[in-house]
Amino acid sequence: MTEFKAKQPIDTGSWASDFETLLLLGTEYSGTAKPGEKVLSASSIGKELYYNILQVKHGKISDQKTYGANTTGSIYQLGLDALIEKYAEPGRYTTAERYKLDLGNGWIVSGEYDIIDHKYNIIIDGKVLSDSSYKKVVMNDINHDYNLQVATYNMLEFHKTGNTYSGALHIVNKGGSPSKDNVMKNMELFMHDVDTIKQMFIERSEKIQFHLDNNTMPTDEDEICNIFAYGKSNGSANRCLSYCDYNKVCPRYNSNTPYFASSQIRNLDMEAPVGEKEEYKPVEKFRF
Repeated sequence: MTEFKAKQPIDTGSWASDFETLLLLGTEYSGTAKPGEKVLSASSIGKELYYNILQVKHGKISDQKTYGANTTGSIYQLGLDALIEKYAEPGRYTTAERYKLDLGNGWIVSGEYDIIDHKYNIIIDGKVLSDSSYKKVVMNDINHDYNLQVATYNMLEFHKTGNTYSGALHIVNKGGSPSKDNVMKNMELFMHDVDTIKQMFIERSEKIQFHLDNNTMPTDEDEICNIFAYGKSNGSANRCLSYCDYNKVCPRYNSNTPYFASSQIRNLDMEAPVGEKEEYKPVEKFRF
């Protein structure tokens, strides 16, 4: 009997590196923010004030150099876009449009929704989540990050077109199973109305401006980051070390971090564990 051996790859690094570069290029974040620019994203209102101030002070300081959980989410969204273009009835859906709203106080809100279904007047946001995140999201808290994010898209759409929409999540659970019926869920959201969400952004922007003008950072427990939201490793907050783009410039993190962890940050000598990060929107759509 002839024994067959698997053929060994000649140059694994070359094709794998090229393919990863392609995936990262296709899922590059479309939003841009320069240091000091008075722009809040659709996801800003669900973040702590402390984090918002770092965002505004330092702008976008992270590039997608390695494949992460956010990359998976963006690739999935590209797939949804391609399916809609190929199979949906003409004119029913629009995808990936970015809107901006001037709050009238020197600040701008900018956001890019995933999908609008014009037949049922609903904004659909796609999420690829871990099982633990899935369990939290399906509780449908009106003040959850994703509920606030979709409510922001509705506010932007209203101020551009005069139309109001309901909101929904299309959720994929990476840890789900058919036996538990939790692999995928389409869920309509409880959302604040347009006036309420706009006022929330105005109040948040004014708080940020106060701290910028006085060169201060928040100290109240409700306005600083919950750095141990994802636990800790060797005394270091996992959220700061692996999930935050601003750890290198965050005074709170760097003043409360063991030396070995802060040196990892300075030298960029780390690998982020798999986890949830804010989904990045594709800057360019690849067709399948």
